[in-house]
Amino acid sequence: MRKAEKQMALALIETLKQAHEEIVDSINQNMPQQAMDVLADCQECAVQLGTFIEKTEGEGLSAINRIERYCEILYKIYMELQQTGTAERGKIQTELTGQITEIEGSIQRDIKERLEIVFLPYKVSMWDSLESVWKAAEKDEQCDAYVIPIPYYDKNPDGSFRELHFEGGEYPEYVPITWYKDYDFEQRKPDVIFIHNPYDNQNYVTTVDPYFYSCQLIKYTDRLVYIPYYLSDKIDINAPGVIRHMENYVLTQGVLNADKVIVQSENIKKLFIRVLGKNFPEKEKSYWERKVRGLGSPKCDRVNTMVRDDSKLPQNWRDIIYTQSGVRKKVILYNISLSPLLQNDDMLNKIKDVLAFFKEADDIALWWRPHPLYESTLASMRQELLSQYQEMVAQYKEEGWGIFDEGVDLGWAIAETDAYYGDSSSVVHLYEEAQKPVMVQSIEVRRNRNVLSADNIPVWPSAFCVEGDDIWFTHGKINALMRYSISTKKVEVIDAVPGEGIAEVLYGGIRKWKDKLCLIPLYAKEAAIYYIKDKKFSKKKYHNIEKEAFQKVYQKDEILYCIPEKSEGKLLKFNMETEEAEYITIPEIAGSYISDTVKIGDTIIAIYAYTNQALMFDLKSETASLKTFGSKGRRYTAITNIGNRLYLFDRPADCIVKIDRGNIDQEEIIYIKKGAVRMAAISSDLLIVDDIYHHEMQIINIEGKIISNIDKKQKRKRENLCATGYDYTESTNIVSPENIFYFSKSTNCMYEFEKGKLKMEYSMELNKMEFEKLKAIVSSMEEVGTIPLIENDIYNLNVWTKALRKRNTDCNKKVFHLCGERILQDIKEDLLQNVGNG
Repeated sequence: MRKAEKQMALALIETLKQAHEEIVDSINQNMPQQAMDVLADCQECAVQLGTFIEKTEGEGLSAINRIERYCEILYKIYMELQQTGTAERGKIQTELTGQITEIEGSIQRDIKERLEIVFLPYKVSMWDSLESVWKAAEKDEQCDAYVIPIPYYDKNPDGSFRELHFEGGEYPEYVPITWYKDYDFEQRKPDVIFIHNPYDNQNYVTTVDPYFYSCQLIKYTDRLVYIPYYLSDKIDINAPGVIRHMENYVLTQGVLNADKVIVQSENIKKLFIRVLGKNFPEKEKSYWERKVRGLGSPKCDRVNTMVRDDSKLPQNWRDIIYTQSGVRKKVILYNISLSPLLQNDDMLNKIKDVLAFFKEADDIALWWRPHPLYESTLASMRQELLSQYQEMVAQYKEEGWGIFDEGVDLGWAIAETDAYYGDSSSVVHLYEEAQKPVMVQSIEVRRNRNVLSADNIPVWPSAFCVEGDDIWFTHGKINALMRYSISTKKVEVIDAVPGEGIAEVLYGGIRKWKDKLCLIPLYAKEAAIYYIKDKKFSKKKYHNIEKEAFQKVYQKDEILYCIPEKSEGKLLKFNMETEEAEYITIPEIAGSYISDTVKIGDTIIAIYAYTNQALMFDLKSETASLKTFGSKGRRYTAITNIGNRLYLFDRPADCIVKIDRGNIDQEEIIYIKKGAVRMAAISSDLLIVDDIYHHEMQIINIEGKIISNIDKKQKRKRENLCATGYDYTESTNIVSPENIFYFSKSTNCMYEFEKGKLKMEYSMELNKMEFEKLKAIVSSMEEVGTIPLIENDIYNLNVWTKALRKRNTDCNKKVFHLCGERILQDIKEDLLQNVGNG
């Protein structure tokens, strides 16, 4: 019996109970005819109830026998009233109440509720976002599941509808399809409707038929459930700008109208709730917590259950993948998505360059799979590029050296391919789930550009320290330890840190102690020690260090105090002499992270981002506490100091606030600056303010007056190797109170200030020999792991595919994290236990 039908039956029981009271009242008032009329109504109602139960559940249910007995009691009372004009009220109440209670108990106990669950995919290529939930419902004896593909339209640039599409005939044979015109939503009112399209009329490229907009569907179901058709990037939910970025995905009609929203992780759930809470402050947080559930993505289920099956390959595809001698080539899926297309006018030239590369790679098969809406997006939003793209595709198909997948089954494509190359998209995360290598393409990297040379490789220290004539640093874009000689102005490439592979911003701090360098991990797997005389590395794995990210390091004698990036992290105390470490618990601030720090005497002050609160850590006592600076509404992201005066940048207010530590409640705005800045004190009365997005650097005095602008002599070169937005990596090294080294990511230059004046500018360029050494180090990193890599001019497609050729492929290695059954169970429990609550 449908859940709604069972509720109707139980509601009928409640009506009969009320009728019993009316019967007794009529007898009390000596109104036998009225009592007999109500008894007759009860009889008719009971017969209808019994007929309905027999129809839905069949004969033999104990409730049927009890209803028959109930009707006999009604008849007996009716005849007694007809013959005598009265009846024993107590007996009536006891018999009717007892029997109706037994009927109610039987209905509750013996009739299992069935849920009618409808799945409304529109593009068959996105069916994987719902499939595992449907499979769970299909085998659940308590559920009746219907897959009802719905039509959709392409859109013209003016928003009008263009071509109608219906893909109901393209689903796998094992999926039974119901024709959308044959299902009456208003009449059947399914218990649950699952959708994966949240946009209603908000999409510029396509739209489902307006009848199936979420604002309409909520009229026909108890639970409208939205599951995204995409997977989100691994997002730092505390990073600046992430809330604003995610609003495009969260503030859609489908999310707002749905009763439940299922996202891929608890991390993404927190992000959704923050976005919703910010935009709808009138709603309690508990409301959004009930609505948004971090139960996983069925897309991952699809990947984890798919196994390579070459028998499904069309013969022409098989001829591309296998050599004439029957050897299977490495197969790379080339995926292009929509955002890079819309953000880069030169995107099609990048695609041409990639196709030219793989055309020459005889031992690699290319499996090109554009986003299903790629051509539609060009037609709607980039019409001037449409014919060029169509010609490119036509030529690729005609030449026949690679596969062109117009895509109905992404899971199968992932199972058949060995690695991923292409745009950053949800497909990247599916390859991670399948434990296969990934390289994200960079539009700046081209084969047909000038040959890469030493003078266009910017050196970017993500962490550095100055010791005498040497500046030791780790490169922020490439896994390499380097040294710069101040006297000779030469960069020496030391080596790559073993066991880390190619990765960005591996280390947040570096310090020299006697004859060794200690490298503190930001995104590295482990801490590292480099022994300078022996020219060797050792790795140090401490408790839970793979989950910790340390963004700033402060030294007191042989002890390093490493400040975590996350507010829930713990401060790491590292002894450089003994190489032992321990953790120190610090206060947490929910929903924030530590964005910047400064050291005054023996106190470290660390700002919790977008709050007016700071961690105060005393190096002598090794105790931590919280302190509030300035007014309640302040939301700081950067901090520096001159003496006991703190200078804090309030990002939303676009200003620097000056606060004296002796009077932390008093504040003074001294400087207005829009954007995101880093700050550093460069003398006893001057600050440098570095606008990291607009590439402007200014020196100001303690009152906020601009003293000078730093001339950018070095232009930004080779964008894919320049510094990126890691605001919290070390940028300043204080050799003495009047001798400061500062590295600007805006210019990829290091500056030395003496008494507030620019003494020297170090461009830190590689000579030819060191450049060749760096290339050799990168080329030697042959093992291709499963952590996504970002293409750059050194670790490029050529180097990556060479490493890929040497990789052993285990196509049957699977890690299962199935969530379809978990999602279904959560929705069922919500429906069956919380009737009527959305």
